[in-house]
Amino acid sequence: MSVMDVDTPGETRADEPLRALLREVANGPAAGRERRIREAARRAAKAGVPEGVLTSAAGRLAEATGGPRASANLVRLVLAGYRAAVPTRLELLLDGPPEHLTAQIYTVVVVRVVRTDRTAALIAGLDGRPAAGHELVAGRLRDDAVFLLPGSGGAQAAARFVADVELRLGRPVHAAFAGAGREALRAGHREAADVLDLALATGCPPGLRRVDDFLVEYAAMRDPLVAAKLVAVVRPLLGSDRLFETLRAFVRCGHNRGRTARELGVHRTTVDYRIRRIEEITGHDPVHGRGSQVLGVAATLFVLQEARRGVSG
Repeated sequence: MSVMDVDTPGETRADEPLRALLREVANGPAAGRERRIREAARRAAKAGVPEGVLTSAAGRLAEATGGPRASANLVRLVLAGYRAAVPTRLELLLDGPPEHLTAQIYTVVVVRVVRTDRTAALIAGLDGRPAAGHELVAGRLRDDAVFLLPGSGGAQAAARFVADVELRLGRPVHAAFAGAGREALRAGHREAADVLDLALATGCPPGLRRVDDFLVEYAAMRDPLVAAKLVAVVRPLLGSDRLFETLRAFVRCGHNRGRTARELGVHRTTVDYRIRRIEEITGHDPVHGRGSQVLGVAATLFVLQEARRGVSG
């Protein structure tokens, strides 16, 4: 498939900003390619190319040349460039004067999403919907769908809303929420997004989370010095045979050696040996007391750090 083969109803092939982006996708040199794609998407946004047209055309070209994974990665790059140039209604409300919002209190719900097409339809269907006598706000930031639910419904309102989202998407989702006054919506979004990242870093199954579920991890991640020291504790495990993988499984399995062995597909004596090696290398006991807590939080923060590095890179 060539650049000229990609067309979208409502757009002409002569749209130069769109074609420039597609040329980078199809033929751009590898060195600095991601930066150039983001910049091309930014220029297309400035020129008024609709977001859906941009992601659809670029994604189809990337899938034709590199498969579904290439398409998903490309769409993320395009969205990063596009949204850096065009603030959405959600972003304007998060950062704008509070008088633009009619409710005094909101529940901020963040949902991690995968498929761009279904998420766009979800957001379009919910944005502006009446809720609690006010207006629900829906939008997308990075890989998250973000919803501002008016009122002080808190956990119950968030749970009902996420159940509706799952019904609409036809699958369970990873989600988190936080309450915030209309003057502090950006802080509320940051809290919910951080909690969601922690849930994914710990390997939690799909579900709705709040900061109370990760108080220790959340406190550590918000202090850069503490977070760096914790990450340094487990980094040496990466150079040893599957020790970090074993530590994560051990924490996930509630420090149960038998369950850990079954999850990893190894004999229990192998788990025993690796636990001893983890203690020797880190100086912390993975089984008891403070050592187990330190290693569990450290492993979570390391996974979170690497995930965020991958997104920003």
